[in-house]
Amino acid sequence: MEYLAFCFNADSYLVGLSGVPDFKLVLWNWKKGVRLHSISTSIRDATTLSFCAGNNPKSPKLLLTETVDGPLSVWKIKRCGEDIRFDEQFITEEPEILRDHLSATWVYPNYLYVLTKMGTIFRVNHEKKTTSALLLTKDVEQYLSPPIKTNTFLRPHFDGLVVVSPKIVLLMRVAGEIGHTSLMKKVDLLQPVLNLADFYVSYRFIGWTNQTGNILNLQITDNNIHQQMVWSKTDKRKYLAAGFLQPESSHFVALDNTNSLQIFSIHSKEEVLRKTFPMECKFLLTHPKLPIVFVLTSDGRVLIVVIVIKILPPKSKEIEEFSGDEETEISQLKDVSLEVKACLFQETRVQSNPLDFGEFDNSANFVAMGGREHNKVFLCEIQNR
Repeated sequence: MEYLAFCFNADSYLVGLSGVPDFKLVLWNWKKGVRLHSISTSIRDATTLSFCAGNNPKSPKLLLTETVDGPLSVWKIKRCGEDIRFDEQFITEEPEILRDHLSATWVYPNYLYVLTKMGTIFRVNHEKKTTSALLLTKDVEQYLSPPIKTNTFLRPHFDGLVVVSPKIVLLMRVAGEIGHTSLMKKVDLLQPVLNLADFYVSYRFIGWTNQTGNILNLQITDNNIHQQMVWSKTDKRKYLAAGFLQPESSHFVALDNTNSLQIFSIHSKEEVLRKTFPMECKFLLTHPKLPIVFVLTSDGRVLIVVIVIKILPPKSKEIEEFSGDEETEISQLKDVSLEVKACLFQETRVQSNPLDFGEFDNSANFVAMGGREHNKVFLCEIQNR
């Protein structure tokens, strides 16, 4: 049995989606290390899992399972005494959602917004079991004319929605019960974006495509969209994963198909460090609060890499390179220098099969990891020392 996806909620639940033959949703209480329930589904492909935005312990615990060209389902975690199980919920009878949904997102407290291939955006009120199409102004409609491209992402915003398509980004305001939706900002992207990585605590994204070796940084404020292109050294490099480096937002890290870990400065648009690993790397996770990177490998290892970035005063002489397990590169930013180190803090083999995806919980104290070729899920506790 393989696992296709994981998702934590804000409390104590971890959900995994298994692959062939049963495609089961599996529910664990990760704090107690107990498997609570599993149920077979009609899902037959890789799927995105996401819990609703409401963090109130008394709010319903709703899970969205979203598959491109497949079913869109909402599952409620129901408790009856000691018995906890999944219960598939009614979403809508709207045929356009059931037939042509493209991307969906939760918006606080528990609204579900769905973008379809026909360019319609629906708002689903789960509690009232109502579905309504947002009233789009003409300036929005012209950019959402059907058919909408497959790699188009719908995301929440302060008081509206964001649509990131392969070529443009739309920032929209949604107002009132009728959902009057107007265009606040439209930006043409500097390069096509087919993959999107979300920032943990603000409206920031990294976009990239496997066809080029370029990464695009997107920052969306309350009424504007800013983008910066970060160029790689070669157009043959393809990226496997990327994420923002914490706790500052001035750098992000990427893993490419040459098993190289790269760190980029958003401000200078330069590569400030590259570290190549002597094994095949499959996935990259960035810690939500600390400058720590988890690299998952094809032979079941977890490489925990601590990134240290220091600002140095100007020096007249060159700084000697570091050796050993640390790699250092100096990037000149006007009158200051940056010292960037990638220190291999820990290397652990958890199994012999590949580890190719993972997920942090909201507290950033635990990380779940797994692969698509085995039936095990590994939960690791992160301890600050």
